[in-house]
Amino acid sequence: MAIARDAEKQRRRQLEEQWNRIEKKKLPPTFEQASAEWLRKRAALKESTRETYKHAIKHLNAFFRKRLICDIEAPEVAAYQKARGAANAAGATVNKEFTVFASVMADHGLWNGIRRDVKRLDENDSAGRALLPDDEARLLRAASQVGAKQGHWSPIYTVTVLGLNTGLRHEEVRKLRWVDIDFEKRVRVVGRTKTEAGSGRPVPLTAPREGCFRHVGITLSEPEAR
Repeated sequence: MAIARDAEKQRRRQLEEQWNRIEKKKLPPTFEQASAEWLRKRAALKESTRETYKHAIKHLNAFFRKRLICDIEAPEVAAYQKARGAANAAGATVNKEFTVFASVMADHGLWNGIRRDVKRLDENDSAGRALLPDDEARLLRAASQVGAKQGHWSPIYTVTVLGLNTGLRHEEVRKLRWVDIDFEKRVRVVGRTKTEAGSGRPVPLTAPREGCFRHVGITLSEPEAR
């Protein structure tokens, strides 16, 4: 009899929801759940981009994991940025994570409520500037000529191409091993580096700028030919 009564109550609730359009309220997701769903919705992304997002979400989850997204407010975002800065994370890195955070919140209509009270970090521009196509061409030409003068192809050219297309630090390039490269996902995973925040980060292996090698007058197959 008890089972029959429970079944009847459930049936009545279903009819009320159907005829009176009463929707059962659901508990808002935690940030961990929301970020996982956010990433699932972006299944069409390149694998290297997904790896970058996953790395950002890992750090975000370490701070916001069990917080209901509806309860996250601007002071907590600022606290996250401060904590990442204390861990020696670069401003540019924290800003990438900030962008992912904002997108997760926007998926649930919660970003506009706090966006005016939070801001991105200043990024340190002292590390250098973006190279123009002509700058890249001159750099690659000079790197290729080093080996030619010595009668063989110099690894300096390979290092230069890798640096241009990944932005890796000198020490990270020097310690590069085959095991650190995932050719299928086109990602280079950085091992231990000078900062804890930079260690273990995925770096997408992007393709060279179209026409770059043609402008220099060399091809990618040339190193093996010499």
